[in-house]
Amino acid sequence: MRKESIFISHATPQDNDFVRWLAAKLELAGYTVWHDLARLKGGDYFWDKIEKAIREETFRMLAVVSHNSVEKSGVKDEWALGLTMEKTTPGFVIPLRIDDYDFSLLPIGIHRKNVVDFSAGGWHKGLTDLLDTLSEAQTPRTTSDPRSAMHWLPELRDGAIVKGSLGEKLDSTWLRVLSMPPALETARFLGKERRISVT
Repeated sequence: MRKESIFISHATPQDNDFVRWLAAKLELAGYTVWHDLARLKGGDYFWDKIEKAIREETFRMLAVVSHNSVEKSGVKDEWALGLTMEKTTPGFVIPLRIDDYDFSLLPIGIHRKNVVDFSAGGWHKGLTDLLDTLSEAQTPRTTSDPRSAMHWLPELRDGAIVKGSLGEKLDSTWLRVLSMPPALETARFLGKERRISVT
């Protein structure tokens, strides 16, 4: 069997939002993604399925490092198996830091590895660095289809606000401006050091 999946190891449920976002972005880029939010079904012997996926289907493992994940025994087991796989597949485990977890406290197995940091410059910067890493490793890709990422979206709850494409009537009152005022007040949500009170 050809190994072509990217396995995402993470803390469930605490880091699920990040993983859903990342998995959708990777699939939009043409990668095949494996993680427990989509692949485990009711009644599965989940450790058997996870071990099989890591050993037989995974080209690269993304180890999501966070305050939550380093405390989970299941995540530690996945990382240990990933590091075992790394003995025959150099670069198999790629650590991703998603919060302010201290680099110096990283588990011994991944302590020496370069970590892709999603917390410093934002998720988009981390994604750019990760895509570069995966490309350099020649990670297998398929044809990108936006519909392939739909299953990563969380299910809608009753009463959720859903974006639609229906037309909507806008009621407005236009007033004639007789003259420009000496200043215009603006409000921007940027933080105190960048606040602009008058333009």
